[in-house]
Amino acid sequence: MDEGNDYLLSDKEYVAIFERCELMLESKIETYFDVYEFTELLDNYIDQGKLNKAYSLVNIAQKQHPGNIELEFRKARIHIERNDYDTAIDILKNLLRIEDSNEEYHTCIGVAYAYTHDYTNAIKHFDAGIALNPDTEEDNLYNIGVTFLHVDNYALAYDYLNKAHVKYPHNILVIYDLAYCCERLKQLDKSIELYKIYLDKDPYSEYAWFNMGLVYAQKEEFHDAIHAFDYAITINSKFSSAYFNRANCFMALDLYLDAREAYKELLTLEPDNELAMVCIADCSEKIGEFEESYMYYEKATEIAPDFEEGWYGLALLEFYNNNTAKAIQLFEKAIELSDSNDKFWVSYGIALSDDEQFPKAIAAFKKAISLNAYEYEAWIQYSNIEYLLNNTNVAKRIVKKGIDKAPHAALFFTLAAYYANEQDMTNALEYFTKGVSLDAEFATMYFFDMCHIPLNSLQLFYDILLK
Repeated sequence: MDEGNDYLLSDKEYVAIFERCELMLESKIETYFDVYEFTELLDNYIDQGKLNKAYSLVNIAQKQHPGNIELEFRKARIHIERNDYDTAIDILKNLLRIEDSNEEYHTCIGVAYAYTHDYTNAIKHFDAGIALNPDTEEDNLYNIGVTFLHVDNYALAYDYLNKAHVKYPHNILVIYDLAYCCERLKQLDKSIELYKIYLDKDPYSEYAWFNMGLVYAQKEEFHDAIHAFDYAITINSKFSSAYFNRANCFMALDLYLDAREAYKELLTLEPDNELAMVCIADCSEKIGEFEESYMYYEKATEIAPDFEEGWYGLALLEFYNNNTAKAIQLFEKAIELSDSNDKFWVSYGIALSDDEQFPKAIAAFKKAISLNAYEYEAWIQYSNIEYLLNNTNVAKRIVKKGIDKAPHAALFFTLAAYYANEQDMTNALEYFTKGVSLDAEFATMYFFDMCHIPLNSLQLFYDILLK
């Protein structure tokens, strides 16, 4: 297809023309190259991502060899790499009018269409390219699948990668990317199956073990995930992401001592990892070692003063220690750094409420709700203030509005408690029953702890739980 490419450049010859080209671009004094030399140089610059040099060079090349389609094709490739897809499409359309049977033109314009999310035209040209050259079908199917992965169209990526896998089952690149594609499509069992096939062929791939661990974690099969992360770490003892996700699995299993140790292992690799410090603090807090927890939260804020989670953790510990005024200051620091975190606003509101700063607390809960209407705790805490102020009807309206937005069991139990305390057992039993149907585990905190009714009346609700 290249004009004058009936010869190949030796490494020595290529180095010579490359040095001449670099000198030309630096001095801006044009030097003559034939078309083949230009295409070799352009392919090299494009592959290395040196797009500014490639663009300058292709313009010089087209001045020296006007109308050459090989140079025009390289120009289209450069426009694609520079995300100028519309220009690339225009060039490639013209080239296809000249040579409609060119596989590379179809494949290249397919890529440009894929990146503009014109999947109909992308598929049309990709399939045309495959049909034109059956000898390159394996590579084309794989590369097309990867293109669709890059534009986050996992369904189309799956179609091409799966075709490649069925026809060419020994291609491990296809297996690896198809496994990832299945993960993105939530076909988790198939993803694991494919990673196992890949690992049979390449058992020392730490990334395959790591990715399989991530899939197991998504399935909440945390012991298998830990096993996979262990293999990744055995292969690469400095694989920090594997340490971190392994620690997260221990956390998910409520194995806080193991999790803390795993996060500390990560700190030996990354001593200034503020997220690991916050996680260690969280583990220590959960096992009641509050001094160590405080120490690691403080370390996190010293290393990364703009990391809001460190300040938030300190605020929680101060609040648990009844240092409400100090906690409020620290919550405000966390919110200053991240004012779109609804969790921060809820905790801040609770601290303000504890300090009887009710108007500010209500404002905090309203802010949390505006950020996340599904934040049921914000609705409940907001209603609790009104209930505490004897505005019981207002409190009930708030909870009902919360139920409309986010029908969580805790909201139904809270509303049931409000009605029960008013001796309105009909409504109390109705909302309690709805809460049980959603999640009975919330009954103790949000109903029984809030109820102030005789034991014989409480028995009605226990009977519903025991059914």
